[in-house]
Amino acid sequence: MLMLLALTSWRAFAADTGCPAKDGLEAWSPSCFTVKGNVRSLKPQYLRKLKFKKSGKAVLLIEDPREVLALDRRGRVVVPGIYHTGDFDYPSARRGVGRFAENGRCGYFQSGSFKILVPAEYDQCQTFFQNGALSCKECLRYCTKMDCQDSRLVGGQGFWFDARGRLLKSFSLPVLDQVCSHGIEKLIEEGQYRFLRCKLGPNDPFQM
Repeated sequence: MLMLLALTSWRAFAADTGCPAKDGLEAWSPSCFTVKGNVRSLKPQYLRKLKFKKSGKAVLLIEDPREVLALDRRGRVVVPGIYHTGDFDYPSARRGVGRFAENGRCGYFQSGSFKILVPAEYDQCQTFFQNGALSCKECLRYCTKMDCQDSRLVGGQGFWFDARGRLLKSFSLPVLDQVCSHGIEKLIEEGQYRFLRCKLGPNDPFQM
């Protein structure tokens, strides 16, 4: 009888491994979720462990591969792949416009309500800046600083959105040969990492 109780307790502990009591403290295991159709949901037995925000959403971290996502009160993932590493990404996104990724594409969401503003249909998405956010299709992202804190989009079609997710304009982005007015000083293309530094013009204030 004692052995049966011990076995039962061990199974309960094993089932809880990787599924912490509070979000934001530890990474959750992907095994805590189920997928039906296009809907990913937290298993019902773990809903009580979520801590919901005023928006009615809970934010947690998934391990291997690491992913930040938002869930509703039914445990359904409403915003997957939340960007959170940049200075202007969630939770400190400008005007509350955060970025997210799904199935290799990116889009935008409102970080206060976790409402999707722009569906994940774009190849690259820049952070919201001043009065809009730039995304593109059939394009590449080139870092303009080695740590990639700044970058620019090259080639393809560009799209400019406002803080409400409304498309303000679309336009062709310059190709690589057109990006630098005075030519390219340094170009690195190694796998997924791309770096671009343009030559300074003779009248550039940073020209020595």
